[in-house]
Amino acid sequence: LEDDDVLAGRHVHPDAVDGHFHQVGHASIITPGVRRRGHLCPAATMARVARETLLLVDGHNLVYRAFHAMPALSNSRGEMTNAAYGFTSMLFKALNDTTPTYAIAAFDPPGPTFRHEKFPAYKAQRLRAPDELRAQFPWAREVVEALGIPIVEIPTFEADDVIGTLAQQAEAAGLDVIILTGDLDVLQLVTEHIRVFASRRGISDIIIYDVDKVRERYGFEPPLVVDFKALQGDPSDNIPGVPGIGEKTAMSLVQQYGPLENVLEAVPTMPEGRVRRALEGHMEQARLSKWTATIKVDVDVELPLEGARLFHYDESAVRELFDRLEFRSLLPRLPGRSVEEDAPPLLPGVTADAPPPPPGDLQVPGTDVEIVVDAHQADDAVQRIRAAGAMAVRTVALLPALVGAWK
Repeated sequence: LEDDDVLAGRHVHPDAVDGHFHQVGHASIITPGVRRRGHLCPAATMARVARETLLLVDGHNLVYRAFHAMPALSNSRGEMTNAAYGFTSMLFKALNDTTPTYAIAAFDPPGPTFRHEKFPAYKAQRLRAPDELRAQFPWAREVVEALGIPIVEIPTFEADDVIGTLAQQAEAAGLDVIILTGDLDVLQLVTEHIRVFASRRGISDIIIYDVDKVRERYGFEPPLVVDFKALQGDPSDNIPGVPGIGEKTAMSLVQQYGPLENVLEAVPTMPEGRVRRALEGHMEQARLSKWTATIKVDVDVELPLEGARLFHYDESAVRELFDRLEFRSLLPRLPGRSVEEDAPPLLPGVTADAPPPPPGDLQVPGTDVEIVVDAHQADDAVQRIRAAGAMAVRTVALLPALVGAWK
């Protein structure tokens, strides 16, 4: 599958092998000849097969993030749908932008985690999720299931732990991995073959973290992100860190000394002052913070790659679900569709084989409401409006000064 320098000693998952042979069969990756170390080598022996990609979706985090990032959207029944809509939009963007071969979603299970057993105060400050948010998690799961994406949920383990475990299993199986999340804790998992597709603001401002991007942001290697967090702490998870050690100091300490263990070992040699006193007085707390912030990569779960191959879903079932949820504006972005399927939709009430109305007949115009939350959707809406011909369009912006504006 790959040259002997890369493949030696690596276990490759059977489904990945199947996908690679599928690519070879279509001659999409064969080169006529490759020069290596000054010698011309036959393509048959030197052809490299592109690694397939697995998308891992942090379902719980994305739904929660969308709820707080999106306006209070609701359907015609008065049910708030902003979190499920935003989640679906982010999922579609990741699927369309990264074109993975496989996808798996992980959700947090109900109840306490193994971290609570050792650190009962973990996330203790968080209030119960609003009912409007809790009601939308089942809808997000329905979307994932309708797209044929398997869901993995393990009691007492958070989605991060499941994702960390599956990411390393997939990397060992010869896959590239992209983690879709809004939680930068997972940057500790980044490697040459594991990247993070993270939202920065709202749901459409995306940054992709690879090893170089993590170095650029922090000044150290990805595994040290957890040591940085152990020193700085994380109020959102109620991880205390070391009081008095902020972002800049924590970053400087990790850049200078490396892992937390090295930082604590170097405390006696540090100059007298606030930082040294803070570390001397909170060594055990720092160690507990690192343990709490460390994503487990050895959860007892197998990589369900057999059922994770994308785009074998029932499109009619997806459309039925989106019609019920009133997510019709997302259908043009439905992943895995052919070019022909991406044609502008017909007006409501018009079928493909319907005869044109008699000249002069008065037709009741179709009415549709579409929510546009990012530039991709705005451009898509403009193109479909242009293709649809004459119609009346009313735009309602979120800015108070623009509400009710007409075009």
